[in-house]
Amino acid sequence: MTKSMTTAMNTSTTGTPFQRTYLSQSAARPTRIHPEVNAPQKRITRKTSKKSIPAGFWMALFSWIIAIFIMSGSLNETFSLAEVEPQQMEVQVEKGDTLWGIAQEINTTVFNHDYDVRHLIYAIEKANGLENAIIHPGQILVIPLDLE
Repeated sequence: MTKSMTTAMNTSTTGTPFQRTYLSQSAARPTRIHPEVNAPQKRITRKTSKKSIPAGFWMALFSWIIAIFIMSGSLNETFSLAEVEPQQMEVQVEKGDTLWGIAQEINTTVFNHDYDVRHLIYAIEKANGLENAIIHPGQILVIPLDLE
């Protein structure tokens, strides 16, 4: 150890106060203030940065979405209870009826001459599982109303 360190240690253990030496014993003077150094730094942001949206907006939006979801479910139930127009009708075959005659009558009264009678006969045969145009009195024919 060096002599100065020993002296400092001995003086500190003997009860005398330890003294520090300062480079300058003069009174404290304020340092030069540099505004660019001590000024609070501005937050660096992009000019196109998005502003935050308040939590209240998100809560209101979420509430609206839930309300619409609930209302759409109840609206579906409301409209599903409404009577749906039948997509088919039934005709009972009487004596003397032919498939061609029934198809012409349906085309005139229901479809306002929109379809070819041959197309109607084919649709009636398909809906009733008929292999040909032979029908019998008392037979009930299903007439499809949603023709493609």
